[in-house]
This record gives sequence, structure tokens and C-alpha cells, in this order.
Amino acid sequence: MAPVYSTTMKDAGILICPTRFPNATLYVITSKSNGTDVSFEDLRSGKNFTGTLKSGGAALLLVGTDDKLSATYHWPME
Repeated sequence: MAPVYSTTMKDAGILICPTRFPNATLYVITSKSNGTDVSFEDLRSGKNFTGTLKSGGAALLLVGTDDKLSATYHWPME
């Protein structure tokens, strides 16, 4: 299976969990880390995302294949 996202982060306390749909990808991101910066690229749309999550925090992002951020929950607005 082809990768869904790309990241250079090496922090094991950050979990990025994608679920692919026909026209979008839903990302669930959680942090158990002292480092709070999160950055990744959605490979289907080519869009880069950077945000901050506190330890114990979580966020949701729904990214359309058309490069649009369709919905978010606890993710900083760009």
C-alpha cells in the first residue's frame, strides 16, 4: 500500500493516523510528547500542515483531494 502522508518528524510521542476516503483523507493526530510541533504533508493533495498540539492533546483534519481543508477539530486555522 502506498504511503498516505510524509513527515520528517522523529518524535515517537506524536501519532498521525490517516483514514482514506474516495475524495478525502481524515487525519487523527494525538500527542503524548513534550515537543508540541507537528508537521506533515498529505501526499494525495500535496498540502503541507504544521500545527501545535500540547501533550495529551488531539486534533482531527479532513483534507480533500482538491487541496481543501474541509473540516478541523482542535487544529490551528491556516
